[in-house]
Amino acid sequence: MEDLVKELKDVISNGVAVDIFTVDQCISLLDEIGSHTEVLNSQGFGNLFGSLQGYLTQQIILAITKTFEQPKTKYPIRSIPRALEILERDAEKITITDRQILKKRLLEMGACRQYLKSKTDSELTKLLVSLSRKEMPSVDTDNTLLSRPMNALKAMRDKQIAHHEVVVEDMEQITWEEIDYEIDNKYILMDDAKKASKALNQLFRKAATNVRRNKMPSQIS
Repeated sequence: MEDLVKELKDVISNGVAVDIFTVDQCISLLDEIGSHTEVLNSQGFGNLFGSLQGYLTQQIILAITKTFEQPKTKYPIRSIPRALEILERDAEKITITDRQILKKRLLEMGACRQYLKSKTDSELTKLLVSLSRKEMPSVDTDNTLLSRPMNALKAMRDKQIAHHEVVVEDMEQITWEEIDYEIDNKYILMDDAKKASKALNQLFRKAATNVRRNKMPSQIS
């Protein structure tokens, strides 16, 4: 049990949580830059921040695809599918310390309240795995509403970021609305993820103040 907990903590803390933090931080920075586009362009900083937007977008694509990467047989990875694989593999060994929290989450995911009453810890664990997989986008050959955005992101990662392939004109396109994923409730590092964008906002404010102070007063005719 101790080894199982250690393995799960490694996957979540050193993999999934890091990628979620990266996505949240990069999106916050993109939002901050986007809200000052007009003034940045007018002051000659369009190319600089345009480049930064490109790099931030790449990081978002990499982090999201890593978060949902399917486990590999040769090299262990840290992703949500990997965590679910561990839970499924060792469901019989898992003792749930707070069944109410898990049941609450299972109900939110569509489980039947009556069904949960008589279930063992291992059965609840397997149900969590099953329901999580149904809600999770995957990289596969289908084009479902859930999987299509992830397939498009993986194609962008493989063909445009990881390799300099010649991109065909009809390559699947994707919008921010399609890849925007929500994090239920407030996770522990959410405030930290916003610190960079808040600092950038302060920088923009100070720069704007200095510009106003140094601006020559209009001459009276």
